[in-house]
Amino acid sequence: MQTREGDHSVLVEGTAILCNQGSLFEEFPTVLPLREAMIDLDSGAATVEAADIGFSVGGTMRFYSIIPINNAIGTLWSLNGLTNELPPQPTFEQCKEQVNLFNNDNVPLYVCVITSEGHIARVKFEKSDPVQQVSSVEISFITWEERIEKP
Repeated sequence: MQTREGDHSVLVEGTAILCNQGSLFEEFPTVLPLREAMIDLDSGAATVEAADIGFSVGGTMRFYSIIPINNAIGTLWSLNGLTNELPPQPTFEQCKEQVNLFNNDNVPLYVCVITSEGHIARVKFEKSDPVQQVSSVEISFITWEERIEKP
């Protein structure tokens, strides 16, 4: 699970399981464009209209990804493919500034998000495929009360 930072007020936090058998991108066929693949980080609700991120599965090798949607902005923190170094938990400030120190083509471990409402959030991949016979991820997330003007 994630570690809280004591000097920033939390708006909402929790865990969720996101399921999808296809991609949210138009260039790949979407099998399940459902709310089960999306979450609103401002409320913690599974909703298509207000979702900030979506879980997508794409490619022949079934690459898992979290994609910012509905005008949210996100940066991925993933395993360093050269050194196999796992990224540290991004700080509130790194998520706020959308710093991107650990990113390559690997499945992300963390995603820093500026939500559609301008809140700063951090998402962590906790577990792959917690639901049998469907592509799924278990995530934890923290969304802070502070808002910023989106670029």
